[in-house]
Amino acid sequence: MNISEIRDIIISGKNLNIQDKNGMTPLMTAVDLQDIALTKKLLSMKVKIDLKDKYGQTALMLAAGRNFTMAVKLLIAEKANLKLISKSGLTALGFAKDNNCVESVELLKKAGAK
Repeated sequence: MNISEIRDIIISGKNLNIQDKNGMTPLMTAVDLQDIALTKKLLSMKVKIDLKDKYGQTALMLAAGRNFTMAVKLLIAEKANLKLISKSGLTALGFAKDNNCVESVELLKKAGAK
């Protein structure tokens, strides 16, 4: 899934929680590509934020592991589940720690992640 496909999904009114062959949703893709405008747009449309891809990763895990702090803040504000665990056994905080994403670690801890 790419940005133009996501925009087509939005315009056509299709299911915003659709998952591609890897389980990636439009929100996960926007976060993965670090597109903050599209991330905000999707969150304003009340997409499901805790869906998991085929690796058991959520949008918050992707954002935290890439130190995409703007998205981490938005997802925390939207009440993303801080306790979910990926298939590799990591939470969003674990992804942030493993990738030395200090700012994301701080944000997640401040939000109550353990």
